[in-house]
Amino acid sequence: MLLKRISILTLLTFSCAAQAVVIDNRDWRQVSETTNITYDQMSQVCNLVTGACNGAVGNVDMTDWIWADDVAIASMFEVITGAPDGTFDADANNYTTRGETWADAFMDVDGAGTDAGLFDATWRYTLREFDYTVFGLTRHVVNGNADRSYIRVADDGGLGITNSAVVGNPIPFNIARVHTGHWLYKDLAVPAPPSVLTLLFGLTGLGAFRLKKHRK
Repeated sequence: MLLKRISILTLLTFSCAAQAVVIDNRDWRQVSETTNITYDQMSQVCNLVTGACNGAVGNVDMTDWIWADDVAIASMFEVITGAPDGTFDADANNYTTRGETWADAFMDVDGAGTDAGLFDATWRYTLREFDYTVFGLTRHVVNGNADRSYIRVADDGGLGITNSAVVGNPIPFNIARVHTGHWLYKDLAVPAPPSVLTLLFGLTGLGAFRLKKHRK
């Protein structure tokens, strides 16, 4: 399911450098590019209703990006995890599986571009040999707090590799963290289905034929 909805070009391009990632016709910005910025700071340059951003926070330009809400993140996480529709409808619903690879495939754990990770990990829990997370704030509000949605992969010893995804994890609005960025994306144009293109070409050809016949 993951490979069907993430372009092969994306996998080839973004394993080599810190770039945005195309998932379901959305171009996602690297979360690691927007770390150490608070929710309150983002709200000064991004519309809290539409998510549209215009301006910079410090030296990080947000112009033309859309600050994701919980709906956008839930949709993207369902694609990544393969979770059933509606899995992330409830805030702080921890979707966890073991023995799978979706969280590992989601992130570049070493930042060197040698693996197939899509997003650079923003945090590593150093007390474990293998424990990485991508933390990102959305514009969603959770019970009077900011929403830090994330995906994590960890080796829990005898339990094996654990893959976790959470949408609607509450944290304070005004705290900046070096390991927490923001989920930003741009919508991409959706190409017309072949059947629609065929119909358009057919109508164009029919119109030209009728015009030519009328002129005779």
